[in-house]
Amino acid sequence: LQINLLISEIFRNFNNIDKSIHYLEKSLNILNNINAYNKDDFNLKDNNFYFSKIYLNLGNQFLKKGLVDSTKKYYDKVLNLNSLSVEVLSFKAKVSSNLSGIYMQDSLFDLAEKYALNAISIHRNFKDSISESAALGNLASIYLKENNFVKAKSTYKEALDLIKNKKGVRALKIREQLYFNLAFNLYELKDY
Repeated sequence: LQINLLISEIFRNFNNIDKSIHYLEKSLNILNNINAYNKDDFNLKDNNFYFSKIYLNLGNQFLKKGLVDSTKKYYDKVLNLNSLSVEVLSFKAKVSSNLSGIYMQDSLFDLAEKYALNAISIHRNFKDSISESAALGNLASIYLKENNFVKAKSTYKEALDLIKNKKGVRALKIREQLYFNLAFNLYELKDY
């Protein structure tokens, strides 16, 4: 199982999406077989972790191929897993953020907002302010797309406040994107 996941990751890093999907599907088959035949030998927590990891990665690979229906199918499988482990909830937050972006692109703003709020809630519960800030940025972008510039502005500011004292490359990248989007929002508000 883990070897196939590693091989899939190698192919993903080299942008060989089809081979990555192939090894993810092999991993899924192995996991299903382990689950079916060796229930006593396989910890349910590990089971949910591996299912969520594989489903997330399959969804991501199908998204890269532009196959949104397949992406949604695997993302929904992550969201439907019955687990409260930190790892699985982290995968659920990532899936929620990705679905938020997908629905925002499709101008389905209610669904986009629902998934963004779900991601924010998970990150907030785990006190992951950097990820929460990124999810708030997604929510603000939804408001921006809806031409709700006042709400977008306050949400971008809330996101920036969360990471104002955070260091590191990821925090810097998120802060940069938030400021860029906030600047555009202020331009639209004519708030110079």
